[in-house]
Amino acid sequence: VGDSLKHVNFCNGYKSLTYRNLYPGIDVVYTTHPKEGIKYSLVVHPGANPRQVRMVYSRDVTLKNGEIHIPTRFGDIIDHFPVSFYASDSSHIIPSWFTHQANSVGFKLAPVSASETVIIDPWTQTPALTNPSGVWEVEVDGMGNVYAIGGGTPMRLVKYNAAGVFQWSYNTPYDTNNGDWLGALATDNAGNSYVTRGSTAAITKVNSAGTVLYSVNGGAFDEYWQIAFNCDQTKLLVGGTRLPLFPAGIYNSAMIFDINPNNGNVTNSVFVGKSRPGLLGTPVEVRAITSSYNARYYYLTHDTLGAIDQGLGTTCPDPEPILQVNHGYAFGYKCEDFRPNNGNGPISAIVADANFLYTTDGRVLHKRDLLSGAILATATIPGGIVTTDALGFNVSGNSGLAM
Repeated sequence: VGDSLKHVNFCNGYKSLTYRNLYPGIDVVYTTHPKEGIKYSLVVHPGANPRQVRMVYSRDVTLKNGEIHIPTRFGDIIDHFPVSFYASDSSHIIPSWFTHQANSVGFKLAPVSASETVIIDPWTQTPALTNPSGVWEVEVDGMGNVYAIGGGTPMRLVKYNAAGVFQWSYNTPYDTNNGDWLGALATDNAGNSYVTRGSTAAITKVNSAGTVLYSVNGGAFDEYWQIAFNCDQTKLLVGGTRLPLFPAGIYNSAMIFDINPNNGNVTNSVFVGKSRPGLLGTPVEVRAITSSYNARYYYLTHDTLGAIDQGLGTTCPDPEPILQVNHGYAFGYKCEDFRPNNGNGPISAIVADANFLYTTDGRVLHKRDLLSGAILATATIPGGIVTTDALGFNVSGNSGLAM
């Protein structure tokens, strides 16, 4: 994102950073927590006084259940209850507490041996998103502002300006606690964001100021996964699913829905695939979709790379796919594993320019012919991961193509 001349590659990363003698005889060590957040610890060398340590914030903080809560517009940053012990014996736990007054925080310990080094070990959890803490998609508008969705209780939409300064957040009505399967995000040049619920289908439009313009349910048997605009952003094409009335959830149809961006209503839909053979039928759904310069939409289902014409008249999209080939990825029903604890999700695994189509399974990047879908070149993604599910289908460990 932004000026490529200002991009920096091959930045050094560190597992640990140590600031020695921040206070006389006291070091601070910063590491990343194995689950979430930033972990810091204080190394109190023999004879040093831990009461020297003070953390002063720009606003008042609160002490709740032994944890420090620092208020921000994102939600609270939490300093978790400190665990203190001797460096020579981590099993010897030393009673310790936070102390605080207004905006100042310190530590209090039970009496310790003056000849031992003591470790004070809280950890900090940043608040940007709800649990499960992850960013599912990132978009930009015509001014370079950045929008992201993430979390699940509820899924949250956040906006930053082009300089990276937080602007606002909006808690969507989509919540994994209620069994929702979370959908996708698309943002137009004007800064209008469209957020979907995967199952059961729903779409919400939020303008650039964070105001909800509408929140509309789709069909009772439909699911909305990935989103694409047409070339002038007057239409939304949403890849998804339509389930049969009976037997419910089996032998589904892969669908593309033409949605009016002004009100969220479906104006047309196209059937592009059906369940694969297998036990009770293996579902096939449109999980990735993109528009292209040749007046087409390209899409990926679990087994197919396809295309439909955008259409020039009243029918948009046209009623029949003009390209359907096996993409070779053999995706499992849950085709990704980077959206924890919230069911299935879309993948950003397809994008096109004026000359070529690009797809990925998370492990390799394929350049393809726009007309035939044939693979023209292959590149391995460093660190790319694909795993196999219980039925032998593939699951992408990473997916995020953008152009």
